[in-house]
Amino acid sequence: MMEAAKALLCIYLHHRQQETSPAPLPLWACSLGLNPHCHFLLLLRSLAFDHRVLLDFLISTETCFLEYFVRYLRLLRTDPEGFRQPVPVWRLHSKKLFPYNPNSLMKLLTETQELLI
Repeated sequence: MMEAAKALLCIYLHHRQQETSPAPLPLWACSLGLNPHCHFLLLLRSLAFDHRVLLDFLISTETCFLEYFVRYLRLLRTDPEGFRQPVPVWRLHSKKLFPYNPNSLMKLLTETQELLI
């Protein structure tokens, strides 16, 4: 599932770079599977917004979730209108549940959040 989400995001980002002036995605883009924000929301919904599963994905070496998440956050910095809700990562960080130093990830989330406000 994560490999597919990562591949779709990479394809979207590649095509977006090729355009001279990227236009916002129309509302019907989600129903055709063209909107990476919808992919992320569907992923969260399929996990029932369970922070424990997200934490497992973030620390797992068997998934590419961290790479996908960082790419998605970079996209979100340039397209804040696509997604307006914060993810459960802040709460995990405040409870010190990360087995690694998440400062780089948290910095990217902070920059993204500032754009969304």
